[in-house]
Amino acid sequence: MSCRVLALNFGCGYSASDVDRCNTVIGRFFGELQGCIDEPAIFDAVKFVVKQLNKLNGSCDGCLIETDHRADLCELILTASKERGLATDEDVTERWWEC
Repeated sequence: MSCRVLALNFGCGYSASDVDRCNTVIGRFFGELQGCIDEPAIFDAVKFVVKQLNKLNGSCDGCLIETDHRADLCELILTASKERGLATDEDVTERWWEC
């Protein structure tokens, strides 16, 4: 069952629209990464996407992105960043996540 269906059927604290907004934020991040030509630009893109995800999660009272989801998003962000040229094994998202 998709997250969208769960949001519609179980009143989990966020809506299908919130899931769509999350997908949009991640999609924009991927698009922005394509224009990054150096590590500082990649760090800026990472910082921006994490802050946008925090904002979105805050609007859902913290229900949309829980700890396990944050770990998955972190892995996605780091993998995409490394593929674009980020040369670190450090979790560069950690400093911007809000609990």
